[in-house]
Amino acid sequence: MNIDYNLYKIFLYLYEEKSISKTASKLYVSQPAISYSLKELESQLGYPLFTRNSKGIEPTLEARELYGYISTAFNILNDAEEHLKNLNDLNIGSIRIGISKELSGVYLNNFLVYFKDNYPNINISIIVDDLDKIMDMLEVRQIDLALGKYDGVLKKDISEEKVEVLQTCIIYDDNHKIEKLEDIDDLIIQKKSFICDRLDDCLKLLGLNITYSIEVDDYLSLVEFVKRGIGVGFVVYQNYLDSNIHVLFDDRLPKYEVSCFYNNDYLTMASRKLLDCIKNRS
Repeated sequence: MNIDYNLYKIFLYLYEEKSISKTASKLYVSQPAISYSLKELESQLGYPLFTRNSKGIEPTLEARELYGYISTAFNILNDAEEHLKNLNDLNIGSIRIGISKELSGVYLNNFLVYFKDNYPNINISIIVDDLDKIMDMLEVRQIDLALGKYDGVLKKDISEEKVEVLQTCIIYDDNHKIEKLEDIDDLIIQKKSFICDRLDDCLKLLGLNITYSIEVDDYLSLVEFVKRGIGVGFVVYQNYLDSNIHVLFDDRLPKYEVSCFYNNDYLTMASRKLLDCIKNRS
C-alpha cells in the first residue's frame, strides 16, 4: 500500500481537531479539499475513519488504532528533520581527523581554536599515526579527513586538496652551537617518516655524513628531547615551537607539502566547515 504522506497528515489534524473546518483553517485549504482527502484515505484503507455528530466528527475504533502508529511515525520524522537541521546549523555533530606523525595534532591548533570558538558543540576526535594507516582508515570511513603528505595511489573515491607547503628545519637548544647544516654530527629524527626519507636523499646529495643518534615515534617527544638538551632535531616547522628552541632553516632541506584527503560523498557539514578553515588558513 502506497498512501500519500499528505493524506496521513490531514488525518492527524482531523483526529486532533475533531473538525473539518478547523483542519482546513490550520492547513490553509478549503473544507471540500479536506473532505475529499478524507474520502480518498478511507477508500485506500478500506474502512471509515470518522463519524459525524453535532459537535463535528468522531474517530472510529480503526482511526484510534491508526492514530497511534501515524502520530509516532510523524514524531520520528519531525525529530529526524530537527536533527538534520541541527547538523546543518552545526549545533551538533562530530569530526574524526587523522593526521600524519610528522605534523602531529599540534598542526591543527590554530584551526581548532577558531573552529571551537564558532562551533562549540561539535565533537572532534584526532588520531595521529603513519599516513598509510590513516589513509586506510579514510577508505573505510573510520575518519572524515586525513592530513599529511601521501605519495601512494589514491583510491578513486578519495579527493586530495593541497593545503600548504611547510619548511623543514633543524631545532636545537642553548647547549648546541649550530650555524649551518655542516655543523651537525647527529640528529634526533622521527623513525619511518616521510620527511626523514627525503632527508636521507638530501644529505647524500650534499655529501654530509650525519648519523641518527635517536629515533622517536612522535613529533612531541622529539621536541621535548631537544628542549632538554639531549640532541639536535629535524622536524617540520610549526609556529608553536617553544621560544627556548632555536631554529635553523636551510633551503637545501626538503619541503613538506600538506594535503587534505577526504571522500566527498561522505563529508558531513561539520567536516566541510573544518576543511574550509584549513584551506583558508583561518
